Amino acid sequence: MEEDLDTVMQALSSFGFGAEAEQISRTLSRPSQQAIKTLGDLKREMSEFEDVVDKITQGRATKDEVMKLRDEVERFQRTRLNAVMTDELTSGKQTAIVARKFLDERANTVLEFCDECVGSEQISRTLSRPSQRAIKTLVDLQREMSEFEDVVHEIRRGRAKKDEVMKLRCEVERFQMTRIDAVMTGELTSGKQTAIVVRQKLNKRANTVLEFCDQFDSTHSD
Repeated sequence: MEEDLDTVMQALSSFGFGAEAEQISRTLSRPSQQAIKTLGDLKREMSEFEDVVDKITQGRATKDEVMKLRDEVERFQRTRLNAVMTDELTSGKQTAIVARKFLDERANTVLEFCDECVGSEQISRTLSRPSQRAIKTLVDLQREMSEFEDVVHEIRRGRAKKDEVMKLRCEVERFQMTRIDAVMTGELTSGKQTAIVVRQKLNKRANTVLEFCDQFDSTHSD
């Protein structure tokens, strides 16, 4: 039983629940614990797919390998992720829904990335050095963006003060202006379209966080 709780706590921590993971895990019903544990396992598998994306951005993959990745992620999403049922859950229903949605979005990003790569036919040749650097930077920025989104998840659970939300807003705005917008795509060749698409998605995610912070500010005004 304790071993199961430890596994559930690790899963909760990986989804941004931090110090409260232990307390939350002990209030979950057995079905909710199993759902969260499964989602934690799926998150680790999703990270492996994203590692393959990193390989592709460095020009170390063929078109067939990209299509194989797409098929695997699509099957993963359809048969594994969507198999985690949340409708009948009670104590951990909202937590499971948010975690599954988070994984769904990551899976969709990989699928869209594969479609873009194949559509541009850039995988048939090695990416130029500037394109490799730009796309690798954007992949790294995606991971940082996920950390900001984890903070939003904590805020939604009522674990943040207004000052902390405003701090998050400033950090994301600075991240967008000085990190995302600093990735230049105009002079790229082989990986230009992919870099543009990934940067657009990052900007969209950043804007979603900024809009959330503004909405929080307007509904929690003194």
